[in-house]
Amino acid sequence: MAPGRRAPPALRGRGGASPLQAEGAAIARETESDEVREFTRSLSGEDRTLIVIRDELYGGLWDEMVRDLEARLAAKPYVFKLATRIEDDIVRIRRLREFEQGHGVNLKDYV
Repeated sequence: MAPGRRAPPALRGRGGASPLQAEGAAIARETESDEVREFTRSLSGEDRTLIVIRDELYGGLWDEMVRDLEARLAAKPYVFKLATRIEDDIVRIRRLREFEQGHGVNLKDYV
């Protein structure tokens, strides 16, 4: 490339997205948003309860919630009791957390 000339957008890296790349990103976000809505519609009552409890009692942190449940399993002090079996809730939490991380969302915004 000649001195003083800018690289074409495709070669510039970040911030130099072409209109086609921007359109592709918008379509990907829309598709992902549809996935999030579909996933949210499929949540059970137990799933929804866990999401609300996570945000209200644990500041939105799955790790804190899991620690509390594991402490309950080990008969250590804990914050609250869940009506369902703790092992099932830990499996649900793992699935919900993976979905949130994979899609970059907070399910509380959809529940």
